[in-house]
Amino acid sequence: MKGKINESDFRGTISLALVAAWSCLLNIIRCRPAKAKWNKLAYSHRRQFARWINDAKQEETRQRRADKAVDMLLTGKTVN
Repeated sequence: MKGKINESDFRGTISLALVAAWSCLLNIIRCRPAKAKWNKLAYSHRRQFARWINDAKQEETRQRRADKAVDMLLTGKTVN
C-alpha cells in the first residue's frame, strides 16, 4: 500500500462514540476504489457504515463487517 493513512481521512465523519470502529474503517481507505466511493457518500451514509461496524460486539464480527463494507461500497450498496 502506498501513502499514509491518517485520521484526517475521516475527520468530520465519525463521532468519538465510533472511535472503536477506526481500525475497521481503515480497511475502506486502504482500497483506493472503495475510498473514492466512501468520499462520495453523504455524511449520513458514512455514519451508518461506521455504526453498523461498531455495533458488533466481537472484534471478529467488526472485522468481518468492515471487509463486507468494502465490498458493499464497491458494488454501490449502503447499509440500509
